[in-house]
Amino acid sequence: MAIVVSVVACIGAALLVKFMLPRRRLLIPGRAIIFLALTLAIGPGLLVNAILKPHWGRPRPVAIVQFGGHEAYVPWWKTNGACTSNCSFVSGESSVAAWLFAPAVLIPPPWRAAAVGAATIFTVAIDLSRMAFGGHFFTDVAFGTLMTLLVIWIMYALIFLWPRTRLDEQIIERRMSRFSCRLRRILFCATRKQKPHRRLIASTRS
Repeated sequence: MAIVVSVVACIGAALLVKFMLPRRRLLIPGRAIIFLALTLAIGPGLLVNAILKPHWGRPRPVAIVQFGGHEAYVPWWKTNGACTSNCSFVSGESSVAAWLFAPAVLIPPPWRAAAVGAATIFTVAIDLSRMAFGGHFFTDVAFGTLMTLLVIWIMYALIFLWPRTRLDEQIIERRMSRFSCRLRRILFCATRKQKPHRRLIASTRS
């Protein structure tokens, strides 16, 4: 999670600098920001933690009778297990670990292979550890990983590759600059309106 938080913090810092200095180029390319934000939100966020885990009642391995628990084993394709929250299918940790492939594929070509290799080792290590500690079955970590990788592949193609959908960096820069300028004006105007109101209250009290 620390690695994911660090990547998100870098995105937030780049957007903050853009807000403070609208005419300056984004520290992180706009397409990369959109790609990273969407893959994280759709994969680990929406598909895994918002749709599947709350509604797929598969008990974790440590909770089933075969491993000393009290609940019955449920195959991955059945949703009517005894688990009511934070269930086994699919693995959220595996999904988050697999999301590191998203920043890895954005690394420049000379270092991209090393970054993808590191993401692969990290994801496999997380998957194995989750199974070893009884937190998930193999199908849980496999589907969690594959779903996130599928989201990354689709979004990468949409944003960077396919001619009809790929985004233009210059257009993103211009729109971000205009948005930052408008937001600054709105906040500045709101601040100016509040100051006379405060002065009026202070003079009334005196």
